[in-house]
Amino acid sequence: MSDIRITKVTAVETAPNGSNLIVVRIDTNQPGLYGWGCATFTQRHKAVVTAIEEYMDQLLRGRDALAVNDAWSVMMNSSYWRNGPVLNNAISGCDMALWDIAGKAANMPVWQLWGGKVRQAVPVYRHAGGNDFGRVDETVAAFIEQGYQYLRIQYGGYGGRQSWLNTPEGSPDGAYFDSKKYLRSVPALFEHVRLKFGDDLELCHDVHERLDPVDAVWLAKGSKSTARSSSRTRSLPSRARGLKRSAEPAPHRSPWGSCSTIRWNGSRSSRTAGSISSAVMSRRSAGSLPRASWRHTASPSA
Repeated sequence: MSDIRITKVTAVETAPNGSNLIVVRIDTNQPGLYGWGCATFTQRHKAVVTAIEEYMDQLLRGRDALAVNDAWSVMMNSSYWRNGPVLNNAISGCDMALWDIAGKAANMPVWQLWGGKVRQAVPVYRHAGGNDFGRVDETVAAFIEQGYQYLRIQYGGYGGRQSWLNTPEGSPDGAYFDSKKYLRSVPALFEHVRLKFGDDLELCHDVHERLDPVDAVWLAKGSKSTARSSSRTRSLPSRARGLKRSAEPAPHRSPWGSCSTIRWNGSRSSRTAGSISSAVMSRRSAGSLPRASWRHTASPSA
């Protein structure tokens, strides 16, 4: 199939279960050949739609649909101010759609275009959460019955809208976070699940950047006897000097990176932190599927 040209870039707004999701569709001059990509930035979805339809569409129309790396360079470098969650999500959605087109044109899945399998299989985890320990137990038991060994456990959401908060009268509506209550409840949850379901489970927890480094240290110390697997993104990557402090007391993996929007920041912050076990960026944060594959791994003694 020769001379495949981009004819249109469209942002499709969807909201399954109330979550604002953005899908990118790129059409070509070849009948029936188009690609799909994800450009979701849930909290600023309208900004991403504007970036796609007002800028990316104009940039990409008429270009070679198979020159994916060239298209990425044009999308990224055409803006004086680069990176950031809005621009990178827009670029990533287009980048993914172009790789989808490349795979369809070659009649191959994209993972084969990139060189094939690295391993035969990888373990996956499921999210087991609830507003109380009883509900968490039900979810954990159900996933164990289905054969899952890795579980991300959560109690009462990610800190916002907690029922135990005592806010002052007249406080505006919003998501509030009681870090001290959170720091007490998470180790208690790990201990509860470990005692009830045994040592064969691999448990992890996602803090979602809600803790300062000093609180991350406290959490690591409080859960180190029961976590064993990982606690993800304990502190924001912008607090790089605090990352080392938050990782040193933890015998388990402490990956971070989902909030970083500049892939080189990951390398710098990991070197600063030294003992962070891994830094893995999401493809939407990096702005590209291949570029999101960057990974830094350091031993605790690094």
